[in-house]
Amino acid sequence: MVEEVINRHFTSFGVEYRRYETSGNEEDLPAVLRQAIQNGAEIVLAAGGDGTVSAVADGLAYSGTPMGIIPTGSGNTLARELNIPLEIQQALELITGEHRLRALDTILVGDRHFVLNLSIGLSSRIVAETERRQKRKLGKAAYFFQGLQNLAGLRLQNYFLAIDERKITARASEVYIANAGLIGLKPLRLSPEIKPDDGILHVCVFRARTFGDFAGLLLSALLGRPDRQPELTCFAAKGAIQIDSNAPRLVQGDGDLIGQTPIEIGIARAAIEILVPISQR
Repeated sequence: MVEEVINRHFTSFGVEYRRYETSGNEEDLPAVLRQAIQNGAEIVLAAGGDGTVSAVADGLAYSGTPMGIIPTGSGNTLARELNIPLEIQQALELITGEHRLRALDTILVGDRHFVLNLSIGLSSRIVAETERRQKRKLGKAAYFFQGLQNLAGLRLQNYFLAIDERKITARASEVYIANAGLIGLKPLRLSPEIKPDDGILHVCVFRARTFGDFAGLLLSALLGRPDRQPELTCFAAKGAIQIDSNAPRLVQGDGDLIGQTPIEIGIARAAIEILVPISQR
């Protein structure tokens, strides 16, 4: 159905395009995108959820080729962050109609770019333990139910942070590096100050441990100001970030497991250009 809508729209505009379907297995998507650019691709479109969008952004970083987003996933967090229409036909009309380019920063780990977030702690455990069939059946709700199961017996862990050469020792259930303010769905915003093009990453330390703690954070997120909760402290980072822990901890980036602590993180400023509505600030 989605393929038919896309094909019908571009055919009506006389737009030539080539389709590549990711396999979900080991594949060199950046190499595929480099070849497409060499073959004359002027824009690359990511049709999928946040994982697909993140993978395409990684392959296009600093290429000079912009990316359009056709949101077909369960969360579509970056599309929501950028006010890109969630209805497929409207997203296609944005691509072929009036739009502007917005240059976004990325979270850099080694040579890999992430557009939304990176985290260590509760969320990485949830990512590791949520099965693919659960995500297909329940969408974002699968992570919620897995999170409830992980709350039982949750304990704070020791983390050692170096943020722009400032050293911090923290007891936390989660260390969260944010490039975008939204946490999943549109109403849930970590902070109105967090923007994906401000040249800053925000390192947030969560001390929430009980259901009541997380309920308070959720309520504050709905109001857009969870950073005012005592269980949460955020630090702005303009340069390098280093994170270690008392024992190796899993690390997730944009919904995929990418390794474990210790980890070094950087910011790549204006790394990727995205087609967004003209009216967007």
